[in-house]
Amino acid sequence: MNATHIFTRAGLGSAPFRLVVIEDRGTVAGACDYCGTGIRHFCWIESVDGKQSKVGTDCIGKSGDRGLVDAAKLAKQAATRAKREAERAAQYKSALNEQRERNGGRTDDELQRDVQDLAAAKIRSAGQALAASMPMIIEALEMGGDWPRSIGARIRHECEIPTGRCRSIVLEIAGKYHGGRRNSKAYIAAHAKAEDEIYGAEAKRQVAISAYL
Repeated sequence: MNATHIFTRAGLGSAPFRLVVIEDRGTVAGACDYCGTGIRHFCWIESVDGKQSKVGTDCIGKSGDRGLVDAAKLAKQAATRAKREAERAAQYKSALNEQRERNGGRTDDELQRDVQDLAAAKIRSAGQALAASMPMIIEALEMGGDWPRSIGARIRHECEIPTGRCRSIVLEIAGKYHGGRRNSKAYIAAHAKAEDEIYGAEAKRQVAISAYL
């Protein structure tokens, strides 16, 4: 014969019981319906016949009801995680408020993005000025395929002048575009003019950047 549940004997309803919720009142805020002890954590349980009662965590543990014990343990773990997350969220919000107070309404991340965006805009302006000093090369690159156009874009948007093997290819593209067949007089003249543009742009690049930074 099964023993009568201790909560049933105390008049809290018929077994089985289920855990409804655990409320953390922050301080002792009432008495356990089973033992009468003052409790902070209200473990609300419900009997099979619908009666709800509040009991303490100690009485849940002493009840011998494995279902209630396990449910209470999981609920307390979840509540602890939620409390930690709420504390972290509050600390994060407080830190952001301090940053906004210090930075005239902007967080540190927003301020950093502002600086980066401004620097990028200035580099683009410098790149436009640099591209304007290389009209022959830019025209040849823009009339090429994806790769030549990407080099032109890097000049305009990143203020970057081709170097090494990339420069040799760019000069060849400009020479062929403006002068035709490779090693022809027109090609050689166009190649030399494009080379002059690049060398001149290198001297102007730092001036262009300094003007916008």
